[in-house]
Amino acid sequence: MITEPGKTGLRSKSKYLAPLSALGSAVLFAFGAPATKILVQSTSPTMLAGLLYLGSGLGLTLFSYIQSLKKDNRPNLLISKTDLPWLVSAIIFGGIAAPLCSMIAMNRANASAVSLTLNFEIVFTALIAGVIFKEHLPKRVVTGLFFILLGALSLCFRTDLRLSWPLLFAVAASFFWSVDSNFTAKIKGLETVQIAQIKGLVAGTFSIALAFVIGNHLPDLPIILGAAVTGLISYGTSLCLFIVAMRILGAARAVAYFSTEPFIGSLLSVIILHEPITASLLLAALFMGIGVWLHLTEQPHTHAHTHGDITHSHEHFSDADHLHDH
Repeated sequence: MITEPGKTGLRSKSKYLAPLSALGSAVLFAFGAPATKILVQSTSPTMLAGLLYLGSGLGLTLFSYIQSLKKDNRPNLLISKTDLPWLVSAIIFGGIAAPLCSMIAMNRANASAVSLTLNFEIVFTALIAGVIFKEHLPKRVVTGLFFILLGALSLCFRTDLRLSWPLLFAVAASFFWSVDSNFTAKIKGLETVQIAQIKGLVAGTFSIALAFVIGNHLPDLPIILGAAVTGLISYGTSLCLFIVAMRILGAARAVAYFSTEPFIGSLLSVIILHEPITASLLLAALFMGIGVWLHLTEQPHTHAHTHGDITHSHEHFSDADHLHDH
């Protein structure tokens, strides 16, 4: 049996740390929308996706090295057999497929529309968490998902009711990132920085190699540096904060707080890139705003339950809805 003292402290930690981590992750990721829109004009989507993630991985590797010098110990990078399939899958879906689709969409559509369309990730993440991983989905959350879906669909169809194909890539990116979120939430034996570090190094190297194979070339040094900094901030650091939130709240609830990101990204794109505010954009923002509000104001359920003996080989995080002594 494991006893976790300070139940009040844990409750307080879960109450404030998880939402702040998820919101901080959303803000940092949102800054990537206008930045990648600018960068993708000077290089290919495949090369940019690789540079973003490799920059993230290298930056976090440097951070981990500095931290190890301060603590005078080396981080444990051994990956358990249990975590390995989840990590490999997260790299494929979230580190390679999702950013590539996102960059293709960003190259062909307004960054503000792409940002809002990425709200599909909330729907996909919640459905995967609820249907496959059996996370509890209250009626209020399901209703919120419906409004978010309406808003996203209003962006994907043009006034002539034909699909906007660039935004379909944003929908695909949302799906891949939602799979990534659920898989990453299952990784328990690695620290948050280690997960983001490994994902960045492996995915970034693969995407850059793929870019060379299909005939792309490295862009100028300012673009490389810009992509590296953007990747470290909007992908690496953002991912670390999001993992913290997921380990406390679960994937479905963490992504509800993260759902503020598309609005922030869309607003930044309008301000920085001077993109037009269209009727479909406002309609989508209205529907999605209702959905996000329903998510953020949903009250956690409480109930009494007991667990048998639990053996841990890693730091333990309790779900915000299941704060109890073990």
